[in-house]
Amino acid sequence: MLEATSRCKNGETSHIEKYKGFEVLAEKNYTRLHNMVLRGQVDYKAELFTSPVGNMVKLENLSHNIPQGIPELEKRAGQYKRNMEQSQTEYEKPFVQEAEFKEKTARLYKLNIQLGLEDGRTGNVVKEKESRMVAEAGSYHKKTDINSR
Repeated sequence: MLEATSRCKNGETSHIEKYKGFEVLAEKNYTRLHNMVLRGQVDYKAELFTSPVGNMVKLENLSHNIPQGIPELEKRAGQYKRNMEQSQTEYEKPFVQEAEFKEKTARLYKLNIQLGLEDGRTGNVVKEKESRMVAEAGSYHKKTDINSR
C-alpha cells in the first residue's frame, strides 16, 4: 500500500489488490493525504499509516465496520421512499387557490392597464405587458404548485 501510494501523483488513485470482495486502492489527494480505499458500490476511506501492520489493522477494521452502517442506510432509504411517495401525492393534488389566483391576476392586469395609461403609454405596450403577464401567470402557477409542497 505504501509503495503504491508513493507511486501515485497528487489526485490519483492506484489499484492495489482485492480484499474480501472489495477493490483496494491507494489514493493521494491534493492535500498530500494518503488514503486506502475499499471500493464496492460505495467507497470507504481511511488514512494510511507509515506502518504496514497498522495499515492492515485499519483495513480490517474498515471492512468490519461496513455492516454496522447498513441498518442506518436502510432506514434512510425507507424514509426517502416515503418522502417520494408523499411528494408524488402532493404533486398530483389540484391547485386549491387557483380561483383566487386567477381573480388576483385579473385585478393586477387591470391595475397595470390603469398605471400604463396614466404614464402616457400606448395600448401596444399594455397589450405586450398583458401577453407577458398571462405567460408568467401560467408558469408561476406550475412553479408555485410544485414548490409550495
